[in-house]
Amino acid sequence: MFDIDINEENSSIRIKQTDSTIAAEGRFAVDRADRMVLIGIIQTTIVPGDDEQLQNLISTLHDHFGKTYNARVVVRLPTTFDNDIDRNKPALKNNSPIFMAVTTSDLQYDNDDLIQYDHEQYTLVGEKQAVVAYAKQIMIIMTVEAFWAKHWDEQEVHNRILSASAVAVIFDKVNKVPVGFGRMFMMRNKNNNEEQTLGYLSDIAVTIQHQGKGLGRVIVNYLIGVCIGRDASRRHTNGSLCLDCADRGSGAVSGPKLYRSLGFEHLDKIGHRIAIFLSEKDYVC
Repeated sequence: MFDIDINEENSSIRIKQTDSTIAAEGRFAVDRADRMVLIGIIQTTIVPGDDEQLQNLISTLHDHFGKTYNARVVVRLPTTFDNDIDRNKPALKNNSPIFMAVTTSDLQYDNDDLIQYDHEQYTLVGEKQAVVAYAKQIMIIMTVEAFWAKHWDEQEVHNRILSASAVAVIFDKVNKVPVGFGRMFMMRNKNNNEEQTLGYLSDIAVTIQHQGKGLGRVIVNYLIGVCIGRDASRRHTNGSLCLDCADRGSGAVSGPKLYRSLGFEHLDKIGHRIAIFLSEKDYVC
């Protein structure tokens, strides 16, 4: 059994045993628009192999933050747990068929100028205030192309743009309309002067008339670049990215193929390599 102390001012958490000894410390970030909480555990006294304690820690964090923020919760354990998590243990098994993740060191990232697409017709807009101006057109894209966004209105899109850590719009210069959208929410932790990142990609969509032209990859590649840094000499390699991959609609086939080409894998394929856990209870109502 654990107790959780939350410091809202600096977004830090401290998890204590019943005898008040500290079991783990970390940070969290809340994307209220997307109802997602990201938790990065910086250090813990629990050791790999102590499956019961790990499960108690993870389930406590999932339940507490899920209920508090009416959200889904992703918990990332320190990298010392990578390759030491036994996903075959029921207590540590993630059953989400659409959740994908990758460590930043395994990402297949290309400099933006190396991504092949029609630069004469399309351009990418990443400045948030400029993207907000297209909220109504983005709403149309999302309600038509994204099954999870069928009931969005313009205000919902506006909120998601502003709450994101980074956004991207593909703009059709010929027809003067946006034709693709994507967003990322992320947090950064510093542990012993080493920066760790945890990001969540969401709402990636391209209008059906413009699919098959590499525009989805342009969006995702741009967001990855924001996360890890475009300057190769200063690139952040200690971090993780995750996402939910569409299992129906126009992206059910192209989505997994795109994400796998960038290094993402479904949790059932990751095995024990990445100690990342998505809450299985649906706290969103």
